[in-house]
Amino acid sequence: MRPKGPDHNHRLGIGLPWALSSFILKREDPNAELVLVLPEFDQYRNMYLKAKWALKRLGIAVMFVKEDGKVSV
Repeated sequence: MRPKGPDHNHRLGIGLPWALSSFILKREDPNAELVLVLPEFDQYRNMYLKAKWALKRLGIAVMFVKEDGKVSV
């Protein structure tokens, strides 16, 4: 069963190109520091908690930006 609706398509439209370009950048420059910056929403925080092991292995750091502009790691 596939998710339906614009939300699903929107996530695929942004996430996949970002991931692929990150892998290409890392291959071209192994010293590149990759950081995924997300708004501080429970949904994104929960997804991060489920995927942090993979992001760590890929060498991708994650930061969250709060509504007031403060950044947390």
